[in-house]
Amino acid sequence: MWYLTPVSLYDMAAMEQWLERMAGRGRFLVDAGPLLSRFEKGEPRAVRCRAEPLDTESPIPTQERLDYYESCGWHYLCTVKSFYRIFQSGDPAAEELHTDPVVLAAGMRDLEERLGMTLVFLVIFLPLLVFFELYFNRKPAEFPHAVLYSLCCCIVYGWHIAEILWLRSLRRQLLAGSRRAFTPIHYRRAVALRVSAVLLLLSLWLWYAAVTLLPWF
Repeated sequence: MWYLTPVSLYDMAAMEQWLERMAGRGRFLVDAGPLLSRFEKGEPRAVRCRAEPLDTESPIPTQERLDYYESCGWHYLCTVKSFYRIFQSGDPAAEELHTDPVVLAAGMRDLEERLGMTLVFLVIFLPLLVFFELYFNRKPAEFPHAVLYSLCCCIVYGWHIAEILWLRSLRRQLLAGSRRAFTPIHYRRAVALRVSAVLLLLSLWLWYAAVTLLPWF
């Protein structure tokens, strides 16, 4: 069964909390995507979920490593894109997957750099898209296109900047030996920001459709 992904895949802390909440409802992750995630139905139970950043030099986990994690009480669920692997434990006595938060923070550095490169690409590509729209479509009727593209650019920029700040804040907390971001308050804020961005984009498209179709009535 499929569910909307209510948090950013880059927000590891919120992702872990969402998966734990879903397990409490009897839904266990099979595959995760930026918009939709697939779950299988099972008996509701309390579990802990942890994300392990991928090592870019060896992104495919060895069977020996998976067997070792399994012996420690952590079951491998899936790999989320090229970001991290998800592990789950139903044993409350199982030791944390990463006992040293500093080591976990070091593994998140590559993820933060890749997100920064994505933002650089968007900063270059999206303004070019708006420029060509304005340059080749100079008719007044085409003005809503330019407005829509410009506003969407601002939303996308803001969303990616927020993701970078989330990741950087989390990494700094881990470097300081803290896991303050792994709290229900952080999860609720992440969901609220995601929902706000989606509703804003939807409102823009509805406005565009209304302006575009209005002359036909």
